[in-house]
Amino acid sequence: FFSAMFAFRALLFTCFLLSVAGFTIGPSFVGHRSFALHAEKQEAVKKADFVSSVAQKSGLTKSEAESALAAVIETIIESVSSGKKISMLGFGTFKTSFRSARAGRNPKTGEPIEIRASNSPTFSASKSFKERCNQSPP
Repeated sequence: FFSAMFAFRALLFTCFLLSVAGFTIGPSFVGHRSFALHAEKQEAVKKADFVSSVAQKSGLTKSEAESALAAVIETIIESVSSGKKISMLGFGTFKTSFRSARAGRNPKTGEPIEIRASNSPTFSASKSFKERCNQSPP
């Protein structure tokens, strides 16, 4: 038990150091507990910067761009949560995915628990979007 606890703490500390160094740490695939390290640092774009970029590219004011963004996000949420699928050519598809009920375990106690069925929103990028993400930077 002690060596397993030590190994777990060492893993957490290593992940912390790597995240401080700029590495992105995330699950390598859904449902698996192993971790994948991505050497490239991903910069986070803040909402204000995103709105400024939209305003500049569209010729709108920042407040108009922020209102337009809020309207787009609200429309996507309303449509997807009501069970509709939104396909945007060249960008991707928003939809809900059903997750059936399943048995799980409480990680703290190890006791079996029942995980109820649920719907989760998902986004699937289009082929052209994926290709653009995998182009080498200029």
